Amino acid sequence: GKTASGSLDGSSLFKAQPIRDIETGFAAIGVNSWFPVEFDNLHLDRAGPSWGPTQYCPAPHEGSPVGTRPCARNGLIDADLQWELVPNWQLKHVPSGLCATAQGKAPGSKVVLKQCSFTDPQRKF
Repeated sequence: GKTASGSLDGSSLFKAQPIRDIETGFAAIGVNSWFPVEFDNLHLDRAGPSWGPTQYCPAPHEGSPVGTRPCARNGLIDADLQWELVPNWQLKHVPSGLCATAQGKAPGSKVVLKQCSFTDPQRKF
């Protein structure tokens, strides 16, 4: 299920703690001072359902609509979710090299991918 448990040297530290949907799955161990330490027989298990890639999206091309979907979690990376804010305030979709472009100035206008242009004001965000 969607719970986590932890133990140290066979003694339970916590048991069946709920995993919220916003948890990212990272764990940390450490000590409270600066001295050499070795953690031996450390074992971590995956907890929760978010250990695979997010939903598949078709390869973007010029004219593809820009949308949203859940981000990858638990240290996984979906390359197609990478965006870059370039120096002239355009949003560049890194894998395709295309820029987000508003199809109009009216509220609710769609945003699509187009070739980047340094002069088109509808491509600056």
